[in-house]
Amino acid sequence: VAGNVSGAYEGAMSGSPLFETTAQIQAREEADVLSSRFARAAAEEAAREEAKAFNVKGLVLNKEGDVRGALDCFARAHELDPPEHKYLLSLANMQQKIELTEVLPGSELQKSRELYEKVLAQPGLAPHMQGMASRAT
Repeated sequence: VAGNVSGAYEGAMSGSPLFETTAQIQAREEADVLSSRFARAAAEEAAREEAKAFNVKGLVLNKEGDVRGALDCFARAHELDPPEHKYLLSLANMQQKIELTEVLPGSELQKSRELYEKVLAQPGLAPHMQGMASRAT
């Protein structure tokens, strides 16, 4: 029995999780929260960077005349970084180009208008973007 008590004491003194103090538990929990916040922030930054890459690819594809490819890129950029208004505006612009240049079923013809309305509903929309979206509707 004395050996077990001695072993328990040594375990408590060496930081064994079975014998953590309240301060140790709080410190570990705070570290977990900080680690989680850091991981979330890193993931959000990675998504923003990926969105930027899709945006650039969309701009290139649009310039090359691949409007549908550009549309897909802007849609993905918007999905990755919804607060960035320019991705949604670019998506609406590509949708409008498709509607103006292709024969589409009736249900497809109002998508750009819906996207422009969504752009206009964004909080903090820059005035120049508001003007572009307003003119398009």
